[in-house]
Amino acid sequence: MGNKFGDFKYKIGDVISDASRSIEVIDRFYIPKSKFKNGKAYTQNEKWYKYKCLKCGNEDSIREYSLCGQNTGCNACCIPPKKIVKGINDISTTAPWMMNYIIDKNYCYSNAKYSNVKTMMKCPDCGRVIEKSALNLYSNHGLSCICGDGKSYPNKFMYAVLEQLNIEFSTEKIFDWSNHKVYDFYIKSNDCDIIIEMQGMQHYSRSISNKGRTLQEEIENDTFKESVAIDNGIKYYFKINASVSDCDFIKNNILQSGLLNILNATEEDIDWDKCNSIATSNLYKMISIYHNDNPLLKRDEIAKYFNVSGNYVWKAVKSGVKFGWCEYTLQDTRKIKESSLLIDHGGKPIYCVTTDKYYCSSSIACTLLFEQTGIKHNSRALRKSIERDQKYKNNKYIYISREEFNEAKSKFPDKCHGNFFNIKENVA
Repeated sequence: MGNKFGDFKYKIGDVISDASRSIEVIDRFYIPKSKFKNGKAYTQNEKWYKYKCLKCGNEDSIREYSLCGQNTGCNACCIPPKKIVKGINDISTTAPWMMNYIIDKNYCYSNAKYSNVKTMMKCPDCGRVIEKSALNLYSNHGLSCICGDGKSYPNKFMYAVLEQLNIEFSTEKIFDWSNHKVYDFYIKSNDCDIIIEMQGMQHYSRSISNKGRTLQEEIENDTFKESVAIDNGIKYYFKINASVSDCDFIKNNILQSGLLNILNATEEDIDWDKCNSIATSNLYKMISIYHNDNPLLKRDEIAKYFNVSGNYVWKAVKSGVKFGWCEYTLQDTRKIKESSLLIDHGGKPIYCVTTDKYYCSSSIACTLLFEQTGIKHNSRALRKSIERDQKYKNNKYIYISREEFNEAKSKFPDKCHGNFFNIKENVA
């Protein structure tokens, strides 16, 4: 049995640098390895190097064949990393926002954001516990939880950009000419129409899932949407590459698109960390909390404040009540206004001559009479009977003024049903 030695290719102090690696040789050594040839055993001394990564500072060892023949680099810098180093490539260092979801904090120090190892996670919005991998959480930039707002990270990121620029915009815009196609963002600025489409991974590569459109169908749909938009007067049509849900990736693509130039804005006008914060937030929760703090605002007023549709606000508040983010439903808004004497409910007060009862409106009267008698009453039929000076279900009703209703309610509260009228000012 004999030993075989070979010369090292690199000297101590050499730097191996290319597009994917930059490492310095800080030591070199042989590791004996037993081999057999023609039935005879011999020892081959493999050439190894100790290196320091000039990108991340990691130190480790690598054999010469991997370094030269396979162009292997730092085992902490590669994606996914083969070695986890706290402070270099662990979750707590590279994606600290993920720690808000992951229950076991030690998992965050011993795994990378690309890890397929599953762990228990907790939704910070509703408290639901679910088992997911770090890769799933990082790729989706959040948990796919039942309390989710239905908005993607890229769309919420652009939403935050436009909001900071104080630009009036519409989301999920459908035009009469768009053949029911939905556009992510629409802006009318300086008499020119602008559309922004945030294009996720499905616009650039084949989906793993069999659901939804194929890549070719997605490309054809994108082409049609852009073509029909330009044909109908849209001057600027921006397609932002958002195939990676990452702050720096989307930020750079927005800057390269020229969008900010058209909006007379600069990179410094935007707090990009705030964009990332909003993009990782639950918009349903934000709307619900705002509604809870401003229970007198109507749905359309909230929708305008958040630049979303009224239907989206309705869904948000419905979820908000379900998950405890807000106390009031949108239906409660009218009741709160009425109890605060802030609503002009538009009804004409009526008086039942037969029973000596007062009602703030015919609808209130019909509701109460049905509860008392079990007989269905129709407010339209009741109003017709008053106009024709006829009885309705054997009772005689007449219109009275709001002043008369308020006076009767002050004197005979037991006879009156409904709230006082705000006569001086209609603030509804």
